[in-house]
Formats: sequence, structure tokens, C-alpha cells
Amino acid sequence: MSRNVPNLMSRKKLEILLQNLDTHPKPKPSLEQYPIDAKTAANILYFANFTNNDIYDKLILDLGCGTGRLAIGASLLGAKKVYAVDIDPIAIEIAKNNAIKSGCTDIEWIEQDISQCSKRAEIVLQNPPFGVQTKGQDVIFLKKALELGNIIYTLHKSGEKNRIFLKKIIHEMNGKIDSMIEMELLIPHQFHFHSKKIHKVKVDLWRIVK
Repeated sequence: MSRNVPNLMSRKKLEILLQNLDTHPKPKPSLEQYPIDAKTAANILYFANFTNNDIYDKLILDLGCGTGRLAIGASLLGAKKVYAVDIDPIAIEIAKNNAIKSGCTDIEWIEQDISQCSKRAEIVLQNPPFGVQTKGQDVIFLKKALELGNIIYTLHKSGEKNRIFLKKIIHEMNGKIDSMIEMELLIPHQFHFHSKKIHKVKVDLWRIVK
């Protein structure tokens, strides 16, 4: 653990707090509104904070924040300020209520298409659409993150073909890949085409430095 970052709470406590947040009652397949599970969110935030000093006292931007797990988690770990952006007014309203319940007052919730976002930040956190329902959405999010942030944490589907494709975009945008960690995203049964109660998706967490 870094000596420069205070130990604000345990990973398990953070996970429990995030698990208790409300999720979207009617997510839209077209927006690929898959909530990031609490365990994965806590792992990402702890890696960012205690390995890289990238949360505490930092200006954070969460693109496609959904109902707020990453944004609220960053606030709970001592972010200086969090901007959280999502196009869906229902998601933003739930996120605001989640923040109130969590005692987080340093988050600015912005109802906006991320393509219109101009909020610059030291750190960007995002769990973007994977581009399964609408091709290219993952690229739009990645490019916007690289435009607005100095350091980016972004989740994408695993697979060698996808990794090669993403590396090309990152290099074209003058980004440097600092690390890539294989993770597993737990997606609950929420759409009619889901056949399992919990669907496990192999993902990569990329840390990119501009």
C-alpha cells in the first residue's frame, strides 16, 4: 500500500457499500446498461487508489456512470471532486439518491451524451458499452476518455483480436498502455435474451497514460 494514500476503508467494506446501492429498474439493451458488479468495482478502485495513487485527492471523471458505483466508490475513497456523466435521466436520478444514501456530496451528476462532455479530469474511470448492441460505442467512449483525461481506467471485452484493435486506437490517440489486467465481470439476468442468472464475462482493465 502506498504511504501517500490514507487507508480510508477496507476493500470488503467498500464492496458491501457498493453492493447496497440501487440499480436501474429498467435498463435498456440499446444502451448496454450492464451495471458493474460491486466486487469488480471495488477491485478497480482499490487498484487505482492503493497501487497507483489515482483516486485520493484527485479530480475524477466517470463516463457513462450509470447508477453510480464507480463514481460513489471514488468519492468514498477520498476523491477531491467527481464528475459523473450519463445520457439516461433515470440512471442519473438513481445515482443521485445513491450518493445521498452514501453521504457523498462531492459528485456533480451530469445528464449528457458523453460525446458532448467537455469536463477535463486527472483520472477517467469508465465501464463503457462493449459495442455488442451498437457497434463502435466502445471506441467512442475510449476516444472521449483519452481526450479528457490524463490517466484512464477503462473496461473492455477480452480477446486477442479486440486487444490488437484497442492498442491501435490508443497509440493513434497518443496514449501509453501502462497495464492491462484480466478480470471477470458478473452480469445479472436483466434482459430477455439472458439465459443465465449470472453471466460471467471476461474483461480487461486498461490503465492508459496520456
